[in-house]
Amino acid sequence: MIRKLSILWFIAAVPIILAACDSSSDTGSSSALLAEEKREKKEIAATEYRIYGIEIGLKNYSTKHNGVFPPMAEPNTLRSLSLKTTDEDGKPDGPWIEKYVDAWGNQFHYDWNSGTRENSKDPNMVTPAIWSNGPNGKNENGAGDDIANWRKTKNI
Repeated sequence: MIRKLSILWFIAAVPIILAACDSSSDTGSSSALLAEEKREKKEIAATEYRIYGIEIGLKNYSTKHNGVFPPMAEPNTLRSLSLKTTDEDGKPDGPWIEKYVDAWGNQFHYDWNSGTRENSKDPNMVTPAIWSNGPNGKNENGAGDDIANWRKTKNI
């Protein structure tokens, strides 16, 4: 009788164990998807903070250079601002920014027309437009999934 109960218990338990194993594999793929989404959100937030850092660096540069932002010379304008340089008097003049690439390793884009003192992305802005290609790595000129300083998001 005890042997029959053990066999019956085993027969009843196998489907429950298999179902638990099957659902844990779904949870594994769900966990991987959640981890990927979480990683992407962190990369977006890091990129937004880097853009904010670039804005501060550009404002500091402008303050030292009589209210003038650096002229646009894509793609090296921001890279040059990350270098330690000296001014015409031999005094330190930079670096103005720390990072000139987004969380995916792509250089930021910079737009500023010093002649009209505006950027082409948002004429109401009095600072240069700065944007990242975003997660897809494609420059959509600030549209699509690009991350831009004129399109503030909830992460900052």
